[in-house]
Amino acid sequence: GRKFITVGSQAGRFATIQISAAGGRTFIKQVYVQFDNGQEQVVRNLDRTLAGNASLALDLDGNRRAIRRIVVYGNAIAGRHQSAGTFTVTAS
Repeated sequence: GRKFITVGSQAGRFATIQISAAGGRTFIKQVYVQFDNGQEQVVRNLDRTLAGNASLALDLDGNRRAIRRIVVYGNAIAGRHQSAGTFTVTAS
């Protein structure tokens, strides 16, 4: 699956993105970032499972930049006694 996150230039300019587990387990495959000027950055082959208090920090290309949107590709993992995973995305 994939999760679209609209940011917009009014949110500011950022140098990093952090994806953090918020419940259950989530498998993160890749992250796509579209900057406000139309340029793109794709971080492929992440192949990380986030659970508990795990997080994944990604440095953005260039100097602090405005982000139009972020797309996180992966899957929520639901186990026999677990709910499907969720995550949060923060930028700084």
